[in-house]
Amino acid sequence: MLLQTQSLATHFAPSLTFSKPITKTQFTPPKPNPFRQSLFRALKCSLSVVLEPMHLELRRNKPFPAEVSRTIMELASVGTLSTLTEENWPLGIGVRFAVDEEGTPVLCLNASNRQFSIDKRSSLHVQQLEQCGLRTTQCTIQGSLDKPEDRMVLKCIGCFLNRFWMYWVVGIQSSGDERRFGLESCSTMFDVDFMAGEGQLSFEGLDPFLHDVSLLSVECWLSFNQLHSLWKKRFGEEVDEDLIYVVAVERVLQIENFEDCVWVTSSDYKNAQPDPLRDFAEKLVNDINTNNMEDVNRFCNIYVDLDFQVSEAKVIWVDRLGFDMRLFSPQKGVFEARVPFPSEVMDEKGAKSTFNCMSQLAWEVEKNFHVLDFQKVKQLKQIS
Repeated sequence: MLLQTQSLATHFAPSLTFSKPITKTQFTPPKPNPFRQSLFRALKCSLSVVLEPMHLELRRNKPFPAEVSRTIMELASVGTLSTLTEENWPLGIGVRFAVDEEGTPVLCLNASNRQFSIDKRSSLHVQQLEQCGLRTTQCTIQGSLDKPEDRMVLKCIGCFLNRFWMYWVVGIQSSGDERRFGLESCSTMFDVDFMAGEGQLSFEGLDPFLHDVSLLSVECWLSFNQLHSLWKKRFGEEVDEDLIYVVAVERVLQIENFEDCVWVTSSDYKNAQPDPLRDFAEKLVNDINTNNMEDVNRFCNIYVDLDFQVSEAKVIWVDRLGFDMRLFSPQKGVFEARVPFPSEVMDEKGAKSTFNCMSQLAWEVEKNFHVLDFQKVKQLKQIS
């Protein structure tokens, strides 16, 4: 869908106006003062005024598909996991999930749901709630379903590091039997005491092999506990480590309103950031459609170039770069238009302030208090 990318930043650009015409002025050099010698020499200079052009560099007025997918994954907590069973039949089940800082899905699968084959290729389909009841956005993540870390390997490294840390770093004098790093003598204190001490652990001066093993163990331990924290933050409950799985993202299919499909690479998905307005976008849209319908209808005439009469208009979603509108016309049908913000907004206060400024400008243009000196949105997407 092509969208108008003309920036509205020129709405708020200061204009140069003169109350009186500029006339040439004759400058008479001052008479020399015989009793004072000037320490300054006369300087020759010129003054030029350059008016900035009204057109600005075109910028993207809509988030990239990777950003939309990351936003969907942040807002949703339930999806459909599909993979192959041992009988080579496709199976889709409903699952709950959380995501880490790179958007990797973290799942909790109970025993009855773990009916998967050796082939770990899978897909996780996530559908965001309908936007204003008019549009549905969704994405499907393709990747490999696996445990975040092999539990036995993690515990072995943890026990080894626990005994090594207690004996060599802390300096606990252990008996000969306890000095052995065998698994049979390793306690489970690693799970509780490893990060209990204050400050940071230091592995300087260690044998290179032991240094690498120590850092690897710390990294594994922190990564595994991060998954616990993510799950508890989203669902407010603890999770059994035996039930945790992750989907290593290989590519993402971003779908808008069951029509427009775009493939997103794994790197683009991981490097993208979810929209900063996502947590209050729905509330902001509802407030606008409830309390500012007059402004929304005015936007159709001021910011969108239409050749037909609109009977009803609604804002269906808002993000950091602008908002989407659904336009209803008895003669022409239903259309969707994208209206960009004058500049990027990063929080709820900025979004509200920008909307109010655009509402004020639209009113001034409608009342002929302000000249329409910007290009209207021309690209519309017909829905029906």
